[in-house]
Amino acid sequence: PLHKTRASGESEADRAERQRRQEKRLNDLLDDKESGQKDLYFTGLDGERFFAPRLYFRNLAESGETETWFKIYLDPSCDDSVVVCLSSKCTGTFQEQFELEHFPFDEQDLTMEMASEHAREDGSGFSVQLERNDNDMYRSFVITRGFLQSSSYTLKERLRFTRDTTLPSESNSGKTYPLLQIGMRVRRHSFFWIFSVVVPLFFLTTALATSFVVNEDEFADRASITLTALLAIVAFQPVIADRLPDDCNTMTLVDLYVFICFAFAFILIMVQSVNAMYVNSSDTDLLEPTYAEEIGGKPYR
Repeated sequence: PLHKTRASGESEADRAERQRRQEKRLNDLLDDKESGQKDLYFTGLDGERFFAPRLYFRNLAESGETETWFKIYLDPSCDDSVVVCLSSKCTGTFQEQFELEHFPFDEQDLTMEMASEHAREDGSGFSVQLERNDNDMYRSFVITRGFLQSSSYTLKERLRFTRDTTLPSESNSGKTYPLLQIGMRVRRHSFFWIFSVVVPLFFLTTALATSFVVNEDEFADRASITLTALLAIVAFQPVIADRLPDDCNTMTLVDLYVFICFAFAFILIMVQSVNAMYVNSSDTDLLEPTYAEEIGGKPYR
């Protein structure tokens, strides 16, 4: 399929003649079976005129340099079929939503969504099907050697390809378009969080129980232990907040762990407070009859 575009300063007749010569030369080369020509490489073809699958990345936030070339060869399974292989090399910044529900033990796919502007059923007879190249010569993998955030994440070498389609609600005409999701897996290093947050909080929360060693009637000493440990737990919240992305309103796993530590400290303080009230009331009831007997009176209730 050719997209008919008029070059600047070229008449319609000249353009048609030039296009006819190019098509004849291409057909002659592809039909020359005796020459042993297996495939042809073209790096200067105009993609808007000769091959237009209309591919684009949906979640591309910032695009860099892009290089595109074509490989045209005969399909060995059919003598009359011509296969056009489009290759592209591009750099860019892609956007992906954080999945922090299991932070700091989280891992997720960093996805590049490649789509085509050709609808699956548009009546033109031309369709695009996006799928992984299963040829071992073009095995898909991730180069992890130059990963700049390797101190915080582990980047897997394998890629995951998922065929899908766009939603009808994303198109004004209600059509669906082919979509290929290319995902690379990353996993956060959790050892830092285990030894800098999880283990210290566990020690502080467990230390709250040492307040029961103090006598029941010494409530002030008990409260000094529990409140000091509680303030130390509070000091860990800014450390966790600074490590999370800005405007993150997700309840993470470490947030739930800190909440459990707060709940344990709250329950412990309430139990000791109620116990102190009971001890004080019991001491008053015991002192009143003793004082009455010393001054010569009778015990009373």
